[in-house]
Amino acid sequence: MASLATFDIITAKKSSGETKITFSKLKPGPMEDYEKVPIKLHFGDDTVTVDDGSSANEYRISESTFKITGGDYTEVKTCGDCSSYKGCNVTWL
Repeated sequence: MASLATFDIITAKKSSGETKITFSKLKPGPMEDYEKVPIKLHFGDDTVTVDDGSSANEYRISESTFKITGGDYTEVKTCGDCSSYKGCNVTWL
């Protein structure tokens, strides 16, 4: 396999202890208010590049561990400062 695309959350941890969590970004969609941008994984001999559409990070497979977990965006209503309440805004988590 040379590459794949996913909407899952990718956690990469280097042997140095540095951890990077990558999740799908949202962009304005033609049919919906927002749509997810897939994360692309590109595999080399001893590398994997995690590309979220706005930045790409390369990891050596022999020096890193990876965890893939299902990602989900939930639409929630937030009120912000209740003293100036004028109705709820929609926030994407």
